[in-house]
Amino acid sequence: MTHHADVEAGHRTVVKSCLGKSLHRLQHNVNQLRESQSRDETQFLSWLKQWSKRSDQIAARLEMIDTQLNHMFPAATAAPQLRIIDADH
Repeated sequence: MTHHADVEAGHRTVVKSCLGKSLHRLQHNVNQLRESQSRDETQFLSWLKQWSKRSDQIAARLEMIDTQLNHMFPAATAAPQLRIIDADH
């Protein structure tokens, strides 16, 4: 069942037909889809916010571990050098 707005008279007339019923079902499905998309978008934005917060926490923890490792095992001042040795000499 669909409703057609009669703008000039200010009331709606109800049309009962196969086409009207199909249009009503279609409009109902479109409305449900829009509601579903809105819920999905809200959930995605919530997840994105949580991930961003957790990502920052992980980065801070990794930086702290890196600092602790540098204090525990300071880097050698001289970088290792490779040499080619000739076995004949």
